[in-house]
Amino acid sequence: MKLKWLNKEMVLVRRHTQEEKIGSIFLPDEFISGESGALSKNRFCDVLATPEDSHIKEGTVVAVHELSSKSIEIGPDEYAHLAPIELVTGALTSEGFECFQNYILVKADPSEEKIGAIFIPDESRKPSQYGTVVGIGPDCKYLEVGARIMFQLFGGLALDVNGEELLVMRELPVDNNYADDVLGLIE
Repeated sequence: MKLKWLNKEMVLVRRHTQEEKIGSIFLPDEFISGESGALSKNRFCDVLATPEDSHIKEGTVVAVHELSSKSIEIGPDEYAHLAPIELVTGALTSEGFECFQNYILVKADPSEEKIGAIFIPDESRKPSQYGTVVGIGPDCKYLEVGARIMFQLFGGLALDVNGEELLVMRELPVDNNYADDVLGLIE
C-alpha cells in the first residue's frame, strides 16, 4: 500500500542514540536535557512522508527545532511525530549539514577554562555566547559564512554533526513564535 500524504506537516521518526537509553529503556527528554531545557544533541529524525510541494524528500535525515506532540502510530509500540516544515532546520548530507530557510549553523567559541589562575571544572563552565557562522540557509539575508556573532546564552539547538558540536538557530525570528537567538554581529 502506498500512502499519498495530504497533510501540510511532515511525518518524522526520531532517531535515538545510546546515551538516551539505559539498557533498552528510553529516557524521557527531561533526563537528557541540558540546563537550557533544550533536548539532547540528537534531534535528528528520518522523514517518512512530506507534503507534495516540499523540497525535502522521504528518507532524508533532518534536524528538527521542536517535535509536535501530535503523533501517529506506525507499528506496534512505534510512533511517528508530525512537524511543520518551518521547524525543520536542515538535513544531514555527505558534506555535513545543510541549513534550510533562514537557519544558520554556528561553531561556538570554547568556554572559558579559567578565571585568572583558577581553573573552572567542566560542569561549572558557562557556555560561550560567541561563535562563527559555518553554514547558512538560502533565505538568510544578513549573515554570511565566516561572520562572528553573539547569541543568547543557551541559544540555538545543539547538534552533533560528524563528531563536531554545532548550534543551529534562526538568523532572525519569523514571528513572535520563535526566540531571537542571534543578538548581534561582531565587526
